[in-house]
Amino acid sequence: VAACIASLIGSSIGSSLSLLVSEQVLKNLMIPVLPVVAFYVLRNKNLGDVAVKEPLPEKAAFAIAVLAALVVGAYDGFYGPGTGTFLLLILTGAARMDVRKASALTKVINLASNVAALVNFLVNGTVLYRLGLAAGVFCIAGHYIGSGLVVHNGQRIVRPVILVVLAILFVKIIAGA
Repeated sequence: VAACIASLIGSSIGSSLSLLVSEQVLKNLMIPVLPVVAFYVLRNKNLGDVAVKEPLPEKAAFAIAVLAALVVGAYDGFYGPGTGTFLLLILTGAARMDVRKASALTKVINLASNVAALVNFLVNGTVLYRLGLAAGVFCIAGHYIGSGLVVHNGQRIVRPVILVVLAILFVKIIAGA
């Protein structure tokens, strides 16, 4: 609940800023960040494997999850691509959650940030309804397939998918698409 509230607040701030600032600012910031994140994923072969690392105390994991929800929620409201990946990396890395738990929490936090941004963009009249509905249908289908893969294959599937998402996001930013 606290992470959802933090995500709502962060996304409201981020989406409000996105109405004021050029998205090129964030794109330029993402160019050096994405290779660093990819290096982190490549280096951590046991990403989200609870048998490899000692879990954090509950209060520490809680604090990390809430802070991540606020910061990544702001990013999601402002720009968006890769939000789930960034949350998953933070929750499995810094908060030391297993992949399944981190993936489930990521979905809830991401939903909260999407709702806050959507409300802000609806109020400001900047929503393209047809595109949004089509994207929403495919997003739901992708999440359904992806969550099934995580439940059945866990950590084995997450790492390669994260690397592919980071590569696509990097190409998208560089290409200006």
